[in-house]
Amino acid sequence: MKNTMYLMKNRHSTWLELFFDLIFVVALGKVAHLLAHTHNNELDRHVFLTFIILFLPFW
Repeated sequence: MKNTMYLMKNRHSTWLELFFDLIFVVALGKVAHLLAHTHNNELDRHVFLTFIILFLPFW
């Protein structure tokens, strides 16, 4: 087994990993924001289907 930097005990996150984590959180927030727009406490079918289609890649 190779001793890589990824498996080291005191490993820290890199700036690139933190950047992609931030991108993921922002994108997921935008997708979840679709569910916040209701009309008379009901979701439009189009909004719900858009949410499902955009959420599946995150899953």
